[in-house]
Amino acid sequence: MRANYPAALVGDAAGVEGVDDVDLESDVFELADFGVVGKDVLLAQFTASMERPDLMERLAEITYPVLIVGATGDQLVNPEDLREMQRHLPDARLNLHDGTGHMIPLEAPQALAADILAFHRPA
Repeated sequence: MRANYPAALVGDAAGVEGVDDVDLESDVFELADFGVVGKDVLLAQFTASMERPDLMERLAEITYPVLIVGATGDQLVNPEDLREMQRHLPDARLNLHDGTGHMIPLEAPQALAADILAFHRPA
């Protein structure tokens, strides 16, 4: 049974650019309704993500290749923060996508898959 969450609450919390997209909205609602994970848990996860400590200065300790994928329309993670992350990582690739928000796996799964495959292909 689908809980009664206003689309604006989910869209604002998830930073979903296309909250009017019925399929995307349904996917986000499904995340909130899945099994014992409900609205409170989903919102707690969003809150924990926003309140975690800043570890930007420690990124230089990561010495292996890193793929950073983001979106120009993300309302939760500023693309400039991702660029800063890339500057702190010794071996990072940054891919920013237009026309999507924070929920890249739901909004642009093919683009994300292409990024991951390209990252793992031998040079």
